[in-house]
Amino acid sequence: MENKLTVLAVLALLTVSVLVLTNTLPELLSGKALKGDVSSVTEETYPTTTAECKSQYGGEHISFNDTYGLCVCDSGYLFSAAANKCEKASTTWCQNHYGRNIVYNATSNDCVCKTGYLFDTVKQKCVKPSTSWCKGLYGNHISYDKTQNDCVCNSGYLFDDSKQKCVTGTSTYCKGLFGSNATYDKTNNRCDCKSGYSYDYATGQCAKD
Repeated sequence: MENKLTVLAVLALLTVSVLVLTNTLPELLSGKALKGDVSSVTEETYPTTTAECKSQYGGEHISFNDTYGLCVCDSGYLFSAAANKCEKASTTWCQNHYGRNIVYNATSNDCVCKTGYLFDTVKQKCVKPSTSWCKGLYGNHISYDKTQNDCVCNSGYLFDDSKQKCVTGTSTYCKGLFGSNATYDKTNNRCDCKSGYSYDYATGQCAKD
């Protein structure tokens, strides 16, 4: 649930632009994960070549990315669901799609909320956050942290596995998410792997080092 909004132009599995919030391993272990508005299409429509990407998504400024196995807009372009094609990216483009409190970041090639704002997945725009706003999205046991510019579960609580609300942090809960070798770190208020174990991205579990 980072304050940075990434507008991916990765289009296979999608017919609309996808808004996700980037996450890191510590956030993954604390129960945080990607959030976004993702619309998918049936497997039969997946493009698998640049020619198919261009045919399905406007014919220009897009190619098939072998690494991701997806169609990707060229650098400097973002996907417009309305036009069903990649368009030239700019702050004006971002604001036309997501409101005035957002700018284009050329380095990451995405639309990013201005400092002090967070992306509202319901309103599809950047808003000024507050504790009441966070609770409106995620229920009780959560507050707005100005230092992190983020909605943060209160002490003793973690995001549940659906990433929709804060639940009481316990070792039992953490083991349910990351396997029997996970534990609840009360000091840092997050799930962690036991000594001698580390998080395995492939399995999503704590595995022996």
